[in-house]
Order: sequence, then structure tokens, then C-alpha cells
Amino acid sequence: MPHISIYQGLHSAGTICQRPQSADKAADSDKETMSNLGMGSDIGDPMAARELESDTGRILVEIGAPRRMPDNRPARWMCGLRITGLKQEPVVVWAPGEDSMFALIQALRIAGDQLNNAGVHLTHFGSENLMMPTTQPDGNIMIERITEEELAAVLGPADAADLMHKMDSLNKGTE
Repeated sequence: MPHISIYQGLHSAGTICQRPQSADKAADSDKETMSNLGMGSDIGDPMAARELESDTGRILVEIGAPRRMPDNRPARWMCGLRITGLKQEPVVVWAPGEDSMFALIQALRIAGDQLNNAGVHLTHFGSENLMMPTTQPDGNIMIERITEEELAAVLGPADAADLMHKMDSLNKGTE
């Protein structure tokens, strides 16, 4: 049975915090709450997925499409994410948002934080840069910039150099 969590509560900085899951009773309460909302452990067909490598095997991160919540809910949208291979059972987390974009961004951030705090050495195409947003100590969200070498591993050296040049030009406003 997958572990299901719901992230609740906005801090003043706009970051989402996880309700403590220290006891089975709290986890069962989350499962019941999500089940009552029609969310459960089924995130639907993943709209995005990323495979990562670890010393213990393959880790699969899947993000479902944001879903509308019933009326009169504080979070009008929820976006599910499932991480398989990180723990014995798949981890399913629901990220709330006032619109579908915010729910999606929160799901990506929560996935990055879960991976960053997993205590497992993870790589993506041989790089330690997982290209996942994470929450910084000041509450800001950060995505590490991909290097030309990391991009070359995926696109090839010539295409990577061309894309990096275009991205630099766009950042400087010269293209």
C-alpha cells in the first residue's frame, strides 16, 4: 500500500509544509482524507516522469495532471506525485494550489525536496544535478542551472553548445 501524504498550510513565505507523519494514525488520517476527496493513491496518467539512478536501483518520479477540488475547498487544485523505488512502497504526495499552475509547481518542488532529503545518492544521466526545484533555507525555490557538459550528454556537444549560446543570449536580452 503506498504511503499517501497531503501537504497543508501556507507559511508567510508561501512555502508549503508537510503535516507531521510521525504515527500510523496520522498517515491513516491522510489516507482517509484523500480518499474522501476522491484523491487516494491514484495520480492518474502521469503527465511528466523522470528516471533517476541510485546505488540501490532505479527511482521513478511521476507527476500527475492537476485536478480540480470540490467547491469551497481552501486549495482549489491538487497535483499528485508518486516516487517509486525510493522507499519500499511508492510514496504518493498531493500538492495543493489555488490554481493548476501553482499545484503543479508545488508538486515539482515537493518532489525535489523529497529527493534532496532522501539520504540516497541520486544521479540523472550520470549527473548529480537532478534538475528538480528545491526549497532553499530562505524559502525561495531554486533550480540548479544545467551545465553544457550535462546538456551534451543528452543532446550531443554541438547542439548543447548552440542551446547554451541561445540561453545566454536570451538571459542577456541580445537575441
